Amino acid sequence: MDRCIEENSACCCNNIAFALSMLCINCQSGGGSPVPNTWYTTGLGGPSGTYQTYLGACSPNVNTSFPTEIQEAVCEKKIKIADDLYTIWWPSGAWYYDYLREHMEEDFAANNNNTFTHCPSTTLNATSSISAQASATDTTSPGSTSTASTKSSSLSGGATAAVAVGAVVALALAGFVIWFCHRRHRGSVAAIRQITARQMAHVGY
Repeated sequence: MDRCIEENSACCCNNIAFALSMLCINCQSGGGSPVPNTWYTTGLGGPSGTYQTYLGACSPNVNTSFPTEIQEAVCEKKIKIADDLYTIWWPSGAWYYDYLREHMEEDFAANNNNTFTHCPSTTLNATSSISAQASATDTTSPGSTSTASTKSSSLSGGATAAVAVGAVVALALAGFVIWFCHRRHRGSVAAIRQITARQMAHVGY
């Protein structure tokens, strides 16, 4: 697996960089692909202690934020990093792809894609949000929903909406994930075990 071993570890010694690293591993290994005729995916996760192994001896370790100078650089380059990547992490050191994906899909849908609020340059203003909402109203059938309660084995209206929002998530993250992958060492994924949505049902968050 990947590790934060760069000489200047300020960029990678945090839960946000760890999440991006895990997304890189999923991208490189083909993880996160939809399972036919189901609503869940085959994303790769990490067991307890994975985050601590990634951190190694890097210092200082920062959670739920970047160091100030790194955040300033992110905003200056107008890099979009979803708010959920700042806040979703597990103290046990585990990491769950499917949980993160589903939570981000729900937040994207609930906030009209305005989930990049850590930089003024990437936060949608009120006019943009209203326009996006009006557009969604014009193109969405009355009564359709993408909440977790409507998930089923068939591709229902809610599942279709979730797939569409998932595509937006992927596109929004793609640029930064690719940039991040080029900066980080490509590690082995042998130590990463696969965790499906069904397995996650037995794990407490």
